Amino acid sequence: GFDEARWKGGKYGIGQYLSADAGKAARHQYTQGDKMLLLCEAALGRAWQIHRDAASSGSADCSAGSALPGSLDVSSLRQKGYDSLAVPESDEIVVYRRYQAVPRYIIHFERRTHQSPHDELSHSLGGGGTTAAFDNGRYEQRLFGDGATALGLGNCTRCRAFDRRTGSDVFLKLVHDEERAAREAAALRAVGPLHAATLMSIFELKGVGQVLVLEAAQPGNDACLARVCRRHDTVGNVDE
Repeated sequence: GFDEARWKGGKYGIGQYLSADAGKAARHQYTQGDKMLLLCEAALGRAWQIHRDAASSGSADCSAGSALPGSLDVSSLRQKGYDSLAVPESDEIVVYRRYQAVPRYIIHFERRTHQSPHDELSHSLGGGGTTAAFDNGRYEQRLFGDGATALGLGNCTRCRAFDRRTGSDVFLKLVHDEERAAREAAALRAVGPLHAATLMSIFELKGVGQVLVLEAAQPGNDACLARVCRRHDTVGNVDE
């Protein structure tokens, strides 16, 4: 198994963190630039399944008690009748005994830059524009002009988009770090709509990060808002 002395505390306590998603496990924050993954065999036993939002807000599944996920260890988990922890939304698994996960193979890989992380980038618009679609085609970013950049490409981390399902505009904010995205989402929910934009949903831009879908409080049709925008300012009045 793994060396327990090398384990560091995480948001779900001190244990061995695993994922069935190779793309997630290969992120730089986990590999630190190494192009290797461990393929492990894990004995999960009875897994305590919690929701990511509950873990981010410091609460846990009521059926499992009131202990915070960040304080979990072997003893506290066993007291609740569980052998491991699983977070289905983020595809994370944590085991708290070294012999519950055994490395079997070392996988060497190469990182390749994809042409685009979007569902599609091909629809033609009037005036020579195109669209970039996200979240299985639900959100559509409209791009006009040579300098227009799709969300997730270049330095574009914020943009307005059209929600095809509701027929209204939304504001998309890309956060590369998953834990930071969870903290921002929890903060937005805690502050409430009177003081911040309403968080409508979250989706993953595969291989890039998490995207927060916010109410579109600013008029205008700029395709990429690379700078931080004040909620009630128009696009033309964004602070420098």
